[in-house]
Amino acid sequence: MISVCRVLTARGTPRIGAAFIRTAFNGWCTARRFQGRAGCLLGCGRGNDSIEHYSDCATYHSFCRQHAGLAAPAAEDRLACFLNLGHSTLIRRDAGCSRERATMLRALTVYAAYRVQASVRSGSLQVAEAAGALPAMLREGARGHPALESLLRVARRRQREQ
Repeated sequence: MISVCRVLTARGTPRIGAAFIRTAFNGWCTARRFQGRAGCLLGCGRGNDSIEHYSDCATYHSFCRQHAGLAAPAAEDRLACFLNLGHSTLIRRDAGCSRERATMLRALTVYAAYRVQASVRSGSLQVAEAAGALPAMLREGARGHPALESLLRVARRRQREQ
Protein backbone atom coordinates (compact mmCIF):
# COMPACT_ATOMS: atom_id res chain seq x y z
CA MET A 1 0.00 0.00 0.00
CA ILE A 2 2.86 2.36 0.78
CA SER A 3 4.38 1.80 -2.65
CA VAL A 4 1.05 2.67 -4.31
CA CYS A 5 0.82 5.83 -2.18
CA ARG A 6 4.33 6.79 -3.28
CA VAL A 7 3.45 6.35 -6.97
CA LEU A 8 0.20 8.28 -6.60
CA THR A 9 1.88 11.07 -4.66
CA ALA A 10 4.76 11.38 -7.14
CA ARG A 11 2.77 10.91 -10.37
CA GLY A 12 -0.86 11.60 -9.56
CA THR A 13 -3.13 14.32 -8.34
CA PRO A 14 -4.45 14.80 -4.80
CA ARG A 15 -7.95 13.78 -5.93
CA ILE A 16 -6.65 10.44 -7.23
CA GLY A 17 -4.72 9.83 -4.00
CA ALA A 18 -7.75 10.72 -1.89
CA ALA A 19 -9.96 8.30 -3.85
CA PHE A 20 -7.35 5.56 -3.39
CA ILE A 21 -7.26 6.13 0.39
CA ARG A 22 -11.08 6.21 0.60
CA THR A 23 -11.29 2.99 -1.39
CA ALA A 24 -8.57 1.14 0.51
CA PHE A 25 -10.12 2.05 3.87
CA ASN A 26 -13.75 1.41 2.85
CA GLY A 27 -14.57 5.10 2.90
CA TRP A 28 -17.16 5.13 0.12
CA CYS A 29 -20.68 6.04 1.21
CA THR A 30 -22.30 2.78 0.13
CA ALA A 31 -25.55 1.24 1.27
CA ARG A 32 -23.70 -1.82 2.51
CA ARG A 33 -21.28 0.23 4.59
CA PHE A 34 -24.26 1.84 6.32
CA GLN A 35 -26.02 -1.53 6.78
CA GLY A 36 -28.56 -0.79 4.07
CA ARG A 37 -29.48 -2.44 0.81
CA ALA A 38 -29.39 -0.87 -2.63
CA GLY A 39 -28.55 -2.01 -6.14
CA CYS A 40 -25.39 -1.21 -8.05
CA LEU A 41 -25.23 2.54 -8.68
CA LEU A 42 -23.08 2.04 -11.79
CA GLY A 43 -26.07 0.42 -13.44
CA CYS A 44 -25.07 -3.20 -14.05
CA GLY A 45 -28.36 -4.36 -12.55
CA ARG A 46 -26.97 -7.43 -10.82
CA GLY A 47 -25.01 -6.36 -7.75
CA ASN A 48 -25.38 -4.26 -4.66
CA ASP A 49 -24.00 -0.88 -3.62
CA SER A 50 -20.70 -2.03 -2.09
CA ILE A 51 -17.00 -1.75 -2.82
CA GLU A 52 -16.85 -5.53 -3.07
CA HIS A 53 -19.43 -5.48 -5.85
CA TYR A 54 -17.85 -2.57 -7.72
CA SER A 55 -14.59 -4.55 -7.87
CA ASP A 56 -16.54 -7.23 -9.79
CA CYS A 57 -19.04 -5.00 -11.62
CA ALA A 58 -19.47 -5.72 -15.33
CA THR A 59 -20.09 -2.02 -16.03
CA TYR A 60 -16.83 -1.06 -14.30
CA HIS A 61 -14.75 -3.72 -16.08
CA SER A 62 -16.22 -2.85 -19.48
CA PHE A 63 -15.37 0.81 -18.84
CA CYS A 64 -11.80 -0.11 -17.78
CA ARG A 65 -11.29 -2.17 -20.94
CA GLN A 66 -12.75 0.42 -23.32
CA HIS A 67 -11.32 3.61 -21.84
CA ALA A 68 -8.11 2.62 -20.05
CA GLY A 69 -7.14 -0.60 -21.81
CA LEU A 70 -7.22 -2.52 -18.52
CA ALA A 71 -8.13 -6.17 -18.79
CA ALA A 72 -10.50 -7.64 -16.22
CA PRO A 73 -8.44 -9.61 -13.72
CA ALA A 74 -9.30 -13.16 -12.70
CA ALA A 75 -12.35 -13.25 -10.43
CA GLU A 76 -10.30 -14.10 -7.34
CA ASP A 77 -8.02 -11.09 -7.92
CA ARG A 78 -10.65 -8.43 -8.64
CA LEU A 79 -10.99 -6.93 -5.17
CA ALA A 80 -7.22 -6.65 -4.69
CA CYS A 81 -6.94 -5.14 -8.15
CA PHE A 82 -9.73 -2.64 -7.49
CA LEU A 83 -8.03 -1.66 -4.24
CA ASN A 84 -4.79 -1.23 -6.23
CA LEU A 85 -3.06 -3.64 -3.87
CA GLY A 86 -0.97 -6.65 -4.71
CA HIS A 87 0.35 -8.17 -7.92
CA SER A 88 -3.08 -8.30 -9.55
CA THR A 89 -3.06 -4.53 -10.05
CA LEU A 90 -0.40 -4.95 -12.70
CA ILE A 91 -2.58 -6.88 -15.12
CA ARG A 92 -2.64 -5.05 -18.43
CA ARG A 93 -3.73 -6.15 -21.88
CA ASP A 94 -0.54 -4.80 -23.42
CA ALA A 95 2.61 -6.06 -21.75
CA GLY A 96 4.42 -2.83 -22.59
CA CYS A 97 2.81 -0.96 -19.72
CA SER A 98 5.06 -0.30 -16.74
CA ARG A 99 3.95 -1.06 -13.18
CA GLU A 100 3.74 2.64 -12.45
CA ARG A 101 1.51 3.30 -15.47
CA ALA A 102 -0.72 0.34 -14.61
CA THR A 103 -1.05 1.64 -11.04
CA MET A 104 -1.97 5.09 -12.30
CA LEU A 105 -4.51 3.75 -14.81
CA ARG A 106 -6.16 1.59 -12.16
CA ALA A 107 -6.23 4.52 -9.72
CA LEU A 108 -7.82 6.75 -12.37
CA THR A 109 -10.54 4.21 -13.14
CA VAL A 110 -11.33 3.73 -9.46
CA TYR A 111 -11.48 7.51 -9.06
CA ALA A 112 -14.02 7.65 -11.90
CA ALA A 113 -16.12 4.87 -10.35
CA TYR A 114 -15.96 6.57 -6.95
CA ARG A 115 -17.11 9.91 -8.36
CA VAL A 116 -19.95 8.39 -10.39
CA GLN A 117 -21.17 6.26 -7.49
CA ALA A 118 -21.14 9.32 -5.20
CA SER A 119 -22.95 11.42 -7.83
CA VAL A 120 -25.70 8.83 -8.23
CA ARG A 121 -26.00 8.43 -4.46
CA SER A 122 -26.36 12.20 -4.01
CA GLY A 123 -28.96 12.43 -6.76
CA SER A 124 -26.98 14.55 -9.22
CA LEU A 125 -26.89 11.59 -11.66
CA GLN A 126 -29.39 8.85 -12.38
CA VAL A 127 -28.33 5.19 -12.39
CA ALA A 128 -29.21 5.07 -16.11
CA GLU A 129 -26.62 7.81 -16.75
CA ALA A 130 -23.83 6.24 -14.69
CA ALA A 131 -22.07 4.17 -17.37
CA GLY A 132 -22.01 7.16 -19.71
CA ALA A 133 -20.56 9.40 -16.99
CA LEU A 134 -17.58 7.16 -16.22
CA PRO A 135 -15.40 8.38 -19.17
CA ALA A 136 -16.03 12.02 -18.24
CA MET A 137 -14.99 11.34 -14.65
CA LEU A 138 -11.88 9.55 -15.91
CA ARG A 139 -10.92 12.68 -17.87
CA GLU A 140 -11.74 14.80 -14.81
CA GLY A 141 -9.31 12.73 -12.76
CA ALA A 142 -6.49 13.50 -15.18
CA ARG A 143 -7.49 17.10 -15.95
CA GLY A 144 -4.74 19.66 -15.43
CA HIS A 145 -2.04 17.00 -15.14
CA PRO A 146 -0.19 16.63 -18.46
CA ALA A 147 1.39 13.25 -17.65
CA LEU A 148 -1.97 11.71 -16.68
CA GLU A 149 -3.71 13.23 -19.70
CA SER A 150 -0.99 11.75 -21.91
CA LEU A 151 -1.33 8.37 -20.20
CA LEU A 152 -5.06 8.31 -21.01
CA ARG A 153 -4.46 9.37 -24.62
CA VAL A 154 -1.96 6.55 -25.10
CA ALA A 155 -4.32 4.03 -23.46
CA ARG A 156 -7.22 5.13 -25.70
CA ARG A 157 -5.03 5.01 -28.81
CA ARG A 158 -3.79 1.51 -27.97
CA GLN A 159 -7.37 0.41 -27.34
CA ARG A 160 -8.49 1.71 -30.76
CA GLU A 161 -5.59 -0.09 -32.45
CA GLN A 162 -6.65 -3.47 -31.07
